Amino acid sequence: MPKKTALFVDFDNVFLCLKAIDPAMADCFAKRPAEWLKQLEGSDRRFLIRRCYMNPTSFEEYRPYFIYSAFDVVDCPAVTMQGKTLADMHMTIDIVDRLMHPTRFEEFMLFSADSDFTPVLQKLREYDRQTCVVLAGPSSAAYRASADEILSLTRILEEMLPAGGSSQDSPSFPRPEYRQEARPEYRDYRQDYTPRPRLGLNNELMSRDKIEDITKVLLEALNQASHAIPSAKVIEILREKFGADANSWFGFGRPASFFTAINIYEQGVTFSQAAPGYLYLTHKHTPPRELASLGEWLRNPASDPALVALANKVCALTETPPLSPDEFQICFNYIAEQICHGGAGLNELSKNLRDFAKDKEISLSRQDATGILFLLERNGVNLQYSNKPAEALADIYAEAVVRRCSASQWQMNADEHAMLLTWLGASTAPTAAATPEIQA
Repeated sequence: MPKKTALFVDFDNVFLCLKAIDPAMADCFAKRPAEWLKQLEGSDRRFLIRRCYMNPTSFEEYRPYFIYSAFDVVDCPAVTMQGKTLADMHMTIDIVDRLMHPTRFEEFMLFSADSDFTPVLQKLREYDRQTCVVLAGPSSAAYRASADEILSLTRILEEMLPAGGSSQDSPSFPRPEYRQEARPEYRDYRQDYTPRPRLGLNNELMSRDKIEDITKVLLEALNQASHAIPSAKVIEILREKFGADANSWFGFGRPASFFTAINIYEQGVTFSQAAPGYLYLTHKHTPPRELASLGEWLRNPASDPALVALANKVCALTETPPLSPDEFQICFNYIAEQICHGGAGLNELSKNLRDFAKDKEISLSRQDATGILFLLERNGVNLQYSNKPAEALADIYAEAVVRRCSASQWQMNADEHAMLLTWLGASTAPTAAATPEIQA
């Protein structure tokens, strides 16, 4: 049965984040909401509320596309000379108001990378509501950890864009799916929405045989894995075996509730809620917090223990990728070479950096590649073209990481600061030429 979902879109935040990554993606998001909405809805959720918060002065041209996709568009004009709107306040009030709605929405989905919504997500969890955040760019670790599910909007839009990466060939407004004759046949959902029973440890809705089959599949995957498995991969494994029955964690809504219900912990399995959530064998795998913050070179016994401790803490607080000094130097050399000869947008360059690192046998995820480039761009580096050498990029990146450590209530001493600069390949006495990082 589909989840009753309330959708809230911070248009300004999402559009501007996408525009910084790839203007074609921003255009696709703004002009084709019906398509990405259909992909998000699928068979496991139904959007009972669709609200979009938009600055009518700056983005008036995109308003009709959302109206004709059955969104309630809320005007949020600028209220300061700097162009600040009150979209976040309007969204917060509306979300809290829906907590008391007689419909009792099971899931709240937010389109925003604004970490100011972290307390809102925590409040929703307190009221036992599922939360899903759709991100269009980097966000704080605390914000992501507060959500039950994280979705990447860029991945959805990449599938919608043609091979050339441009949305110029997309049909002009109004799109066919907005027309009445293109709408699907009406379906009466009312019979589906009887109160759903609460599922617990003695779950009678799932047979013992099915629980045994699920446990067997999970144990096979864990025994074959060399490290803890993220919850997103776990649900993918379950869907491959059990199909649509596995949607929404077999009706439990959250992975922790599901694993408790099937008593997976009796098999020596642990579920860690360290973002984004991991399942692992206690006797075999490295705990996910260590796994997430330590690179292969840092697990090497020959590595400097003081550097290991420092890097572990920096990675945990700032999401700096756990690369070795040589690997950082290789990456910065590649970035400098690319942007010197006419770079690309953040989206394309992050793909290229990830692929280059893979060819060099450097473990760098697409997310980490985007994080490095995003931090450089926010601190004054033009990714389209710049003549800054690799050493200058390392200096800028290192000082940005230091500022992030300070923002996390960690003031480094002189020795720690020098060790961090050496680790990231920066000069021992960098100039503070980088512009302060803009907070999201």
